[in-house]
Amino acid sequence: LIMRKMSNRYGITFITRKIFFYGVLTILPAFLIHPWNFDIARLLEPAILFNLLFLGVLASLICFVVWNVVLKQLGTIRASNYIYLNPLFTLVGSAFLLGEQLTIVALMGAILILGGVYWAGKK
Repeated sequence: LIMRKMSNRYGITFITRKIFFYGVLTILPAFLIHPWNFDIARLLEPAILFNLLFLGVLASLICFVVWNVVLKQLGTIRASNYIYLNPLFTLVGSAFLLGEQLTIVALMGAILILGGVYWAGKK
């Protein structure tokens, strides 16, 4: 609901920049409790660097911008109903990408999720 009010007044990139800034700002006091003890040079290791880039750029920045566009196009309530499809995409992705087995419990859960999203969309 807050995002809907903000998106009417500000651009999506401005909102994203502000939220990321305040997110970093609010995590800084945690370093008083648990000081930084990670070797900065390790950030250049390919596995760590690509994981950080993936999480920071794709999984956080791009997904947040896309979510705000969806909120603006569909509306808050309708877009929020579709977030319940995330476990379904995770189930399908884990089956195809990781070769995990689809169990009867997982399939029943998928059916319940689809039914719930369909039912919520009808109202």
